[in-house]
Amino acid sequence: MKSGGILLLLISILFSFNNASDAGNMPFKDCTGKYPQEQEELFCFLYINDKACKLPYITLENVENKKEIIYYFPAEDFLKALGMTGTYDREKDKLIINDRECPKEYGIIGIDIKSDKKILYLSFLDILKFLKLPVSAKENSYGVTVYTRTDYLKTGQSKSSTDPNSINVAINAMIELDFKTKTEIYSIRNKYVAEHPEILLKLTDKPYNPSEAIFGQIVSEKPWWGILGIYYYGNGNMSIEGPSEESRFIANPYLLVALCECNAYNTGKAPSGGEPSYPKPTTLLWNPSSLWMQVVYNVSDYFRSYCNKPDTRKLNLVAYNARDFGFNYLYVVPDQSTNVTSLNKTGQAAQISQFIHLGSSCGYPGGGNNMSPYQEELIIQVGEVPARTYINLWRNKPANVKQRADLTVVIDIF
Repeated sequence: MKSGGILLLLISILFSFNNASDAGNMPFKDCTGKYPQEQEELFCFLYINDKACKLPYITLENVENKKEIIYYFPAEDFLKALGMTGTYDREKDKLIINDRECPKEYGIIGIDIKSDKKILYLSFLDILKFLKLPVSAKENSYGVTVYTRTDYLKTGQSKSSTDPNSINVAINAMIELDFKTKTEIYSIRNKYVAEHPEILLKLTDKPYNPSEAIFGQIVSEKPWWGILGIYYYGNGNMSIEGPSEESRFIANPYLLVALCECNAYNTGKAPSGGEPSYPKPTTLLWNPSSLWMQVVYNVSDYFRSYCNKPDTRKLNLVAYNARDFGFNYLYVVPDQSTNVTSLNKTGQAAQISQFIHLGSSCGYPGGGNNMSPYQEELIIQVGEVPARTYINLWRNKPANVKQRADLTVVIDIF
């Protein structure tokens, strides 16, 4: 099976197909001439919360890309497996999902393998995309298997994800920063900030310039920790191998609060191909009007590879992007977070002091640019996943943590 990059987020949905006998009257493409197939015993197209979704399927060739095959699952069974419900509004001729109109081209009419009646089938990849669910794909000897999760939704509901005005912000890939000048770094930063002027306008009423307090100590033509250095080689001459790990944040300025490892690793072995299992953001959702940001992180692979024991599941809150836009204080709200504990035990908002400078931690001759300082009050301990951390940000020091936040960040962790 072939799949595209689908990485998004769902919170709630309503779906119901009560009269299968009327399915033939729905205005969807009639594919009853293609009888559904059963999935093979040793292979499954889709796993939901690590459970195989073994539904019958119909395949059609993608008319826009004849090399791609589209897979359709029975609508009612598929959405039930996701834990969702919904409706087709016959009077308005609309397929309604989560109070939004879903494109009807995502559906076809096919034969129910159990009753031989006509029922609605849905393109499962398109629906996962529409529902904004986090998705990953892995290729094996049988084909491509897609993995998604809905269990993290039990940690609560975000108002931004139910708002039709929310903006899905693409997660930019890491880039190479080694030996670039400070001017070049600033230019890169400005380019990524300019990608979303509608968010920038809500964060500042001034033209954007990188904060000197954060970026002013970058030294030109110096190396940076590489992602392979962080996860394979440790400090030393090989520490700068791979795309620059700090670009996870520099190239994603609207990821105001991000997650990363608390230390570098030296596994004593070279990578066997692919990138290491670091904490990966899969979806970034913004509601500029409400000043609300939500990000979904996949940390399960990282925990399995590097943090086998529960007491080692610590993550660093990287918040210099928030500081860059004038948000200087941060507090993890304990009663709105799930399976997350902050190491900030003061009961007060922590001041964000993070900045970039020329440091010696990479062990490369002459040093390298990296984030500093280590702030224990910005470390979180994660219990079981799924988990959620609910973070309030303020521009100025709040009188207390009950004071209304200037911006809210929600990080869903699975």
